[in-house]
Amino acid sequence: MKTLLQLRNSIEAKELNGEIAEHRTRSANREVERYLKDVSIDSNDVVRNSIGRVIMDDAVSYLFNSDNITAYQAICTMKQRDVDVAKQFKQYREEMKNHKVSDEEKFEMTAAYGKGKVVVNVITGQRTYL
Repeated sequence: MKTLLQLRNSIEAKELNGEIAEHRTRSANREVERYLKDVSIDSNDVVRNSIGRVIMDDAVSYLFNSDNITAYQAICTMKQRDVDVAKQFKQYREEMKNHKVSDEEKFEMTAAYGKGKVVVNVITGQRTYL
């Protein structure tokens, strides 16, 4: 079974041709240069930015495709990102457990979605009836 990164890379490879390939190559090279100024690899082979956060998947892809990180480092980074995001969601759900929607929030939601709609927080499942 292919890893997520291998699948992404094979899709990207199929898309690359002609002018699109040239444009993407130039763009990717700029991105790689930008990322290389801002990343380091920790003792667990996780690639992190200058403030210690795990880099996003697009940055992993650029760095891997340009041979600046190994497949192992790419996989470790993506796994750590999944762990970090799960922690953030858990923390957010805990913080929002007793959250009551303010009148101002309700007003803004009504303006955006309309009266009589139901707005659902997709992370907590909280429903707000407008």
